[in-house]
Amino acid sequence: MRVLFSCVPAYGHLLPLIPLARACRRAGHEVLVATGPDLCPEVERLGLAAAPTGLSLVEIAARYRAAFPGVEALPADEQMRYDLPHAFVGIAARTRAAELVALARDWAPDLIVHESCEFAAPIAAALAGAARAIHGLGVPVPAGLAALCAGAVEDLFAEWGLDRATAESLWAAPYLDIYPRGLRPEGALAVTDIRPLRPGPVEPPAGGRLPDQLDRLPHDRTVYVTLGTAFNEVPGVFEAILAGLRDEPVNLIVTTGPGGDPARFGPQREGIVIEQFLSQALVLPRCDAVISHAGSGTVLGALAHGLPQVLLPLGADQFLNAAACAGAGAGTALQPGELTPEVIRAATRRILAEPGSGERAHALAAEIAAMPDADAVLADLAREVRPLARSR
Repeated sequence: MRVLFSCVPAYGHLLPLIPLARACRRAGHEVLVATGPDLCPEVERLGLAAAPTGLSLVEIAARYRAAFPGVEALPADEQMRYDLPHAFVGIAARTRAAELVALARDWAPDLIVHESCEFAAPIAAALAGAARAIHGLGVPVPAGLAALCAGAVEDLFAEWGLDRATAESLWAAPYLDIYPRGLRPEGALAVTDIRPLRPGPVEPPAGGRLPDQLDRLPHDRTVYVTLGTAFNEVPGVFEAILAGLRDEPVNLIVTTGPGGDPARFGPQREGIVIEQFLSQALVLPRCDAVISHAGSGTVLGALAHGLPQVLLPLGADQFLNAAACAGAGAGTALQPGELTPEVIRAATRRILAEPGSGERAHALAAEIAAMPDADAVLADLAREVRPLARSR
């Protein structure tokens, strides 16, 4: 088969797709990843072919802010009501649709796998006659959230000559759900054909390794700290974490993310290592707990290793992830107004000292381990797609 993966140009939207893309390649299928030009080098660094499509993330954000000035000042739950229909459908999908449709018609994929916030790919699949699957990023799409963007989706599909029924079938495709059931919130979902898929770590390129100084950390317990790649520059958060834990008898492995400068935090005590990027697949097995922004990849990666978490949601779906993890008893969620050194220190002490969070995290790790892996899910998809491909 030919399998086209398509995602918004953001690390948190790309990285969850990589294990399935690599499974496709292991199975002998041709793989191409379509995303913004700014993220194509990362796709290629991960060993996959990339096709630049649509705007960069910076351009999407700039157009969004220009069209909706002041949206960033809204409460996070209110921002989400704008983000999906206007940023992801009205700007990101609308500006990438022409290039993605042309790519699909020219490359002729048998299957298009797109992440749940990528709305141009269903148009490309419909016009190119390709099968389609939706790859989850985190919490499965709630029915209420899908309803918020239904009108924008219908308008965009109509611009490409696709009828209302096609727009309404958006969420009917197979949905590859990387969220364990133990984290799934109550309430109706937009997706119907749900297929569990074990969230896989994005293994580093061959030869990837950690700095030697991580082999010489002085304390028995280690905490990994990350704010991801999209909210890693929110003022004061890293500083509050470092101030709160500077005198604690724990090691801290901190990653600032792209664009972050570890040097800006100044000299650190022994046992605190600050780097711009480290592979989570290599770091997490060394850790006892995680402090993060509650991005889906970090939350699921930590749970896969049975690690309790202090969750500091800053935007997007992070509040949903934090609520799900804390509600399952595997972590403690702090709101933006609570992010003081004292509160962060108390929360970290609590999850390291109390056995309950670790026990629940280990139970979720067992649930994740029992989910079908990418090779198994791909085999099922291939059995469905091949007859359709032969008939094209």
